[in-house]
Amino acid sequence: MTAMAANSKGEIFVCDKYADVIRKIQNDNKIVTIAGNGVQGYKDGKDTSARFQDPMGIVVDSKGNLFIIESSSSKIRKITPDGTVSTYAGAAGYGDQLGTIEEAKFTNLGGITIDNRDNVYVTDINNKKDQED
Repeated sequence: MTAMAANSKGEIFVCDKYADVIRKIQNDNKIVTIAGNGVQGYKDGKDTSARFQDPMGIVVDSKGNLFIIESSSSKIRKITPDGTVSTYAGAAGYGDQLGTIEEAKFTNLGGITIDNRDNVYVTDINNKKDQED
């Protein structure tokens, strides 16, 4: 699965799930890796020193930040325009814990979108916290 998003400059960002990297298609049609180094893992950092675990969804906010969901880590990652990769939301481990972005736990992130106010929304497949018996 490959997910893509475009920014206001017309650049296209691609989650390369099986290579565990984020790529950019520049306006000159050149494709470059902007984050991740192809080694699967979970590590925040700058540019290609960061590691991803199956990135599968991506959106771009109005400031040029990228938000990526990872299916294997159940985390939402953020890449700033300067290339810094950090964990945006998701506590350690899997679960159905609600709370702040630092406290929340996800079970199986399946989709991501963003609205015109830069609010990020995700779907969490198999998360039963808000379901009634």
